[in-house]
Amino acid sequence: MIDGTRFKDFKRGTDKWFLDPRIETKYQMGEELYAAAHTDRGHLTRFKDLSWGAKKEDAVKATNDSFHFTNCTLQLDGFNEQKSRWQGLELFLLENHAKKDDRKMIVITGPVLLDSDPRYKNESMNYTAQIPVAFWKVCCLRRQDGSLAATGFKMGQGRHHRASRLRGEVRRRRGPE
Repeated sequence: MIDGTRFKDFKRGTDKWFLDPRIETKYQMGEELYAAAHTDRGHLTRFKDLSWGAKKEDAVKATNDSFHFTNCTLQLDGFNEQKSRWQGLELFLLENHAKKDDRKMIVITGPVLLDSDPRYKNESMNYTAQIPVAFWKVCCLRRQDGSLAATGFKMGQGRHHRASRLRGEVRRRRGPE
């Protein structure tokens, strides 16, 4: 949930990602997945969406908790970082609705998983992972008139100009299936 009424703004420190202690490590992918060029650790639940609480310390604790690798997916750097792409959608929801209108908003995000998603392995990995090329986001909120609204979005990183690089990298480094 995003709580625009209790949003706390603070400068993002240095990212420190870690394995989730609540899940066995054999079921998690860590830093090795993101070792290749042009890849990003893409938050599924955006850290700024958790930046709220009664006190700033509450917001910092919540955002720090978003840096588990279980809340992360491999995304191409341009898809994740450009304001005209995924980041732009995230900023729009937070800045133009939750914060501006002092609203609470439920945002649910995930990958679109397809059998045709490319298999990926870089030099730092001893396994092969299937990488989603599209993601979805559903936003639910109460409008100012009291009515409920929900909007869904689907955005693919496959059309991004660097997608062909990742696909080429996937083909070259494909591990055993």
